[in-house]
Amino acid sequence: MGGKKRILLIDDEPSLHEMVRLILDLAGYEMVGGGPRVNEAGSTKQLQPDLIVLDLMMPEVDGFEMLRRLKEDEETRDIPVVVCTVRSDPEDRAAALRLGASRYLTKPFEPDRLVQCIEEALREAEERKGRPRA
Repeated sequence: MGGKKRILLIDDEPSLHEMVRLILDLAGYEMVGGGPRVNEAGSTKQLQPDLIVLDLMMPEVDGFEMLRRLKEDEETRDIPVVVCTVRSDPEDRAAALRLGASRYLTKPFEPDRLVQCIEEALREAEERKGRPRA
């Protein structure tokens, strides 16, 4: 598979979009779509991301609900999701991981830590592709 990996950022903070776009560009990734309105599985499928960075606190659809929908849909369930949120409660972290998030990162974050989470989640997803489904 050639080309840059496509990362979808679902977050309602415009200033974060520009910062993340720069971080991803410098790390060799392409940021696609974004914003809180990309909350339907159809939008996500159309953008065909390799990974999703998802905020939990958004105005229309709760991030936990969005994560649940993504993981229940056969077409999006295998897309790794890195939750990136201000919510630092251990119960929120546990809930997100239980719902299928690959990583949980709290804001504010170091750019290198975001890239590390993305790389780890993508690597794990690639490894899972080679294994038969249980």
